[in-house]
Amino acid sequence: MNEMGIYSNHEYSSWKFNRNVLIKCVTLPKFLKEIVIELQEQFKELENYWNDIESAKSDSVKSDSNNQKSNFKNDSSTTNSTKKVRNEDKIIDISKWIKCFTLDIFLQSITREKSFSMANYYNQIMKDDEENKLKGIKPILDKNDLFVTKFKNSLWLLNQFNFKLIGLPNFFKKFFLVYKLYYRKYFDDYWWFHESLLRIVRARRLEISNSPKEQDLKADMLTCLINSGLKTDDGRSTTDEEIVFMMKDYLSEGIGTISNTFSYIIYYICKYPTIKYRMIEEIDSLYNNQNDTFTYFILAKLYYCEAVIKEVSRIHSVYPLISRISNEKDNIGGYTWDNGQMFCINLHAIHNHKYNWNNPEEFDPERFLYLEEKKAEEKELNEKDYIGNSFVRKILILKILYSHLELD
Repeated sequence: MNEMGIYSNHEYSSWKFNRNVLIKCVTLPKFLKEIVIELQEQFKELENYWNDIESAKSDSVKSDSNNQKSNFKNDSSTTNSTKKVRNEDKIIDISKWIKCFTLDIFLQSITREKSFSMANYYNQIMKDDEENKLKGIKPILDKNDLFVTKFKNSLWLLNQFNFKLIGLPNFFKKFFLVYKLYYRKYFDDYWWFHESLLRIVRARRLEISNSPKEQDLKADMLTCLINSGLKTDDGRSTTDEEIVFMMKDYLSEGIGTISNTFSYIIYYICKYPTIKYRMIEEIDSLYNNQNDTFTYFILAKLYYCEAVIKEVSRIHSVYPLISRISNEKDNIGGYTWDNGQMFCINLHAIHNHKYNWNNPEEFDPERFLYLEEKKAEEKELNEKDYIGNSFVRKILILKILYSHLELD
């Protein structure tokens, strides 16, 4: 644990300040409007990759079939065709693609820089197909692939550290040095990634300071974090180190949450076709043309889609356990707890207990639908009411997929 960021921050005033800064940035109308545009652009890129893979797979199968009809007269051609089929005749793994997709989206929304995760994954799949493989930007792809690899190793280390070390008695923590030596590569990657983000933050701060005051700055998160205008109790603004930790929190928490939740959403709507068709009907009622531009105003009207997402999140919490630390002495459940006490909250049990839900084992989005409709009645439809909705990006991804693809 440290005293920066949100995820592993155990110092209450620092945690609260960082949280307020991050929430202010992710709920800015300008920021979310650009997110909506970026999501659509990124999905077009994703769709092109999928179409290329399906096309290459189809061509390989046809070529192999023609070779068989010719009684294998050309052995070398048959061998090459078979090799292509083995490399490309794969079911598209949505979970892997969505992780690459969300990483591209989140990194671009933070820094305006592309991670090219989808491009690298596409090249990995098409590695034996020079005709379809991306060309001309290999140095860029290699550089960004290194950045992504370091990030993934950093994320893995954070998870290992938080779940294996935090909460252990001090006696065991003395063995942290042994742990660090054992996972030295991951620690090296963690600090490489940290320093890379720090350089990006300092470069952006310099860029902003050199920009004319009348210039309209971009709405990426990094610019917002630097110019949040919020100050701590002692009057200071966010430091570069604090911004780096908030960026890492946003990346690690957002990417894992969206990609994992989305995979569960696909599973349940394929398992229950009637729910899928109802979602499609709701989407079709708002979008008459698949090529229409989507806005978060219309997304806010997807009540049933959001109810499905919430029900999926209830049954399968991305994080079954979360931890919190008390900031003062208190009495809970008849027990007195000191300041600094760590509490582990069992979200999975809360979300699946019969005392909290009717028929908790059943997948029933209707349980959330009334709440969504009531919320809509009580609030006037305007930017402030809906732009802060944490499910907007998930709903948009869901909507885009169902506008273009048939999932069974």
